[in-house]
Amino acid sequence: MDSFLDMKTLGIVAEYNPFHNGHKYHVETAKEKSGADVCIAIMSGNFSQRGLPCVEDKWTRARWALENGVDLVIELPVCYATSHAGDFAKGSIKMLEKMGVDYISFGAENDGEILREIADKDFDILSSKDSYAKQREEALGNAEILRKSNNILAIEYFKSIKNAKPLVIKRQGTGYLEKDIKGFPSATAVRQLAKEGKDYSKYVPEGVKVIPENLDKLWEMAVSKAIEMEAEDIDRINSSDEGFGNLIKKKVRMAGSYEELVEELKSKKYTRSRIQRFILQLVLGITKEDVKGKTIRVLGFNEKGSAFLKELKDRDVEYITKVGKEDIPLDVRANDIYNLLLGRDLYQNSDYVKKPVIITK
Repeated sequence: MDSFLDMKTLGIVAEYNPFHNGHKYHVETAKEKSGADVCIAIMSGNFSQRGLPCVEDKWTRARWALENGVDLVIELPVCYATSHAGDFAKGSIKMLEKMGVDYISFGAENDGEILREIADKDFDILSSKDSYAKQREEALGNAEILRKSNNILAIEYFKSIKNAKPLVIKRQGTGYLEKDIKGFPSATAVRQLAKEGKDYSKYVPEGVKVIPENLDKLWEMAVSKAIEMEAEDIDRINSSDEGFGNLIKKKVRMAGSYEELVEELKSKKYTRSRIQRFILQLVLGITKEDVKGKTIRVLGFNEKGSAFLKELKDRDVEYITKVGKEDIPLDVRANDIYNLLLGRDLYQNSDYVKKPVIITK
């Protein structure tokens, strides 16, 4: 096989929660438009950016991607994967550019040009009473565009990209948070079908199965943490603010479920998404100081992906395929907690035991 130094490489930031037909369309279209010879996905591990456990573990979701057009899957460190859009984008783009990809592709509800224009603008935080999203809408205008989830991330990707060429693929069909099915479904729509016990098989590639989420254990863990920790330590959690520790220590006594806890905590300033991320970060122990992960950890590859990894090694770009005791401790802990939430064997599914998925065909 020729050297990848002479070939085009494509990077995609993804969660694949679950991998659906819209994702397959994105991979195929991005590869065609970029002319890329190898496709690399940097994918969230076991927890999503909305602050909840993923529908399947990272190994299974990596396999879905490799069976549907991706050549190499890298894990996005959990400190970025469970953070707000800015850190999520910054962390993923930094790692893809560290690997030297030529193109970075992402989906959006609108065309790339207008999103790039918004990304080039700046604004000041005006008030401590409104959420960041609300202040951004008022300062920049384009409220309708800025309320669409994929657009929000696309703008942050544009801000973060330094060397690669951005490639926007306009989203087809249902938007990310929409639950109705129009053309390609959103991940939310597929998860909702699974939750309702309805057939979603025609919206996902063969072999993709969704485990409906059960948040009872996550709620119990969050309550336990809130009771155990001091308020000032809770204030250090990544999505927290000063005084939030006292607030949650009060509110956990008023909530009898995960949903009730979210409702008790959310406000004009603290959106539902931010509260969900905060609850998860509390359980995982992710503080503001932790948002600096940089290890390239391989989850799976095929023949092309293997050849690209060899090129990385030849260029002295470090990555790991096997986790040692000193490697990525936060991600190891997050993986253990995910398996505990799902009632899976902690040893057999440990990051110390699991090996990259290898596709040979």
